Amino acid sequence: MDSAGHVPYADSYERRPSSPSTAWDWFHINAVHLDTDGNLLVSSRNTWTIFKVDRKTGQIIWQLGGKHSSFTLRTAPGQVLDGDGKIFAWQHDPEAIGNGAYTFFDDESGANLLGSSRVVTVRLDLAIRVATLIKSDDQPEGKVASLMGNAQTVPGGDLFVGWGALPYISEFSPSGKLLFNAELPTGVSTYRLTSCPGTRPADRAPGPARGRRPLSFSMGSLEASRPSSVPANGSARAPVPSIRREPSRGACQP
Repeated sequence: MDSAGHVPYADSYERRPSSPSTAWDWFHINAVHLDTDGNLLVSSRNTWTIFKVDRKTGQIIWQLGGKHSSFTLRTAPGQVLDGDGKIFAWQHDPEAIGNGAYTFFDDESGANLLGSSRVVTVRLDLAIRVATLIKSDDQPEGKVASLMGNAQTVPGGDLFVGWGALPYISEFSPSGKLLFNAELPTGVSTYRLTSCPGTRPADRAPGPARGRRPLSFSMGSLEASRPSSVPANGSARAPVPSIRREPSRGACQP
């Protein structure tokens, strides 16, 4: 997709550089994923927009967010738009989860926005072109990820989150209850965090055996592992994990 041929430069929220010799990153693709119908979901960070693109023709089917959204934005009870009246800003990682619903990592890294990052779940009604914010899972420490971040919906419906530039990982139940929260060593960030099957807190057996199996996850070319100390109610903050280089991608497949 030639973005300049489809999207006006004026749609960018990225400030133009003061020097003409400095490149202007006006669009900035940070993720491309498949929708359930095989077409593409393209995240343009600097236009605050998710574009659905026809995989064969390259034409835009719809766009969500930004200055020219195809959808009227609505909120479910208890949900809020950001200070600019948007569902997300400087977002990452569009993920189709079925039945017209999508998750997006909402960085909100700017003045007059929300003041903390979150993962939002949005349902699209294509017939009437309405996008409804139905759920949001907030950064547990109330902090803002200045960049990066992703969210993975795992079997059972829990949401596994890497908070990008913030050194935290979390897991939320489908109802939004915080099941797990860990702070990583200083200087560690996650661009794309993937939960390894069978190692999440929710996968562990209840009772005395709970909390004795390691939790593993991959961060690009890194794998992190720690003994779990999450109690049965899952509400405690976890100790710092150890980080090591992943020996092969087969150690933890997305």
